[in-house]
Amino acid sequence: MGRLYKIKYKILFILLFFTISSQSQVSEYEYKAAFIERFTRFIEWPNTANRDTFKIVILGDNPFDTSLDEIFKGTKIKNRYVELIYTENIDHLNRANLVFIANSERRRLTEILDILKDHPILIIGDSRGYCKKGVHINMYVDDSYVRYEINQNSIEKSGIKVSSLLFASAKIIETDE
Repeated sequence: MGRLYKIKYKILFILLFFTISSQSQVSEYEYKAAFIERFTRFIEWPNTANRDTFKIVILGDNPFDTSLDEIFKGTKIKNRYVELIYTENIDHLNRANLVFIANSERRRLTEILDILKDHPILIIGDSRGYCKKGVHINMYVDDSYVRYEINQNSIEKSGIKVSSLLFASAKIIETDE
């Protein structure tokens, strides 16, 4: 009876270990949500007087689940509380400070970038080819690490300023023209 008890105990311990370790693993989009929060620390937006919230729009299907909500809950960016807006509507994008364009919006990417091009709005994506089309920062997975690329020309045209520290660890991409 003692030996059977020890075997059951070991099996239970192993199952518990794998359950805890699989739950404690951080998903790709939890990392990407953290990257978005970190990016805001290295960006300077032109003075946006009379705005009491920092608006982040997630355009299209939300790949983050609740990760962004958890990261930005009670957080301030540039001394303003964060308002997360999940939408598929492109009518009011120019009121945002940051727009994340989901892969589900690939077919409307050119239209979205045309709306955003004359506004100081940080545009982030995580889909192949987005940076070449004019998205400012595009995240991607390389060798199990989340990395990012930056379209410097597109950022310069937007009127926002990016710290050289952010450029230093990025892959620089040219816009398709």
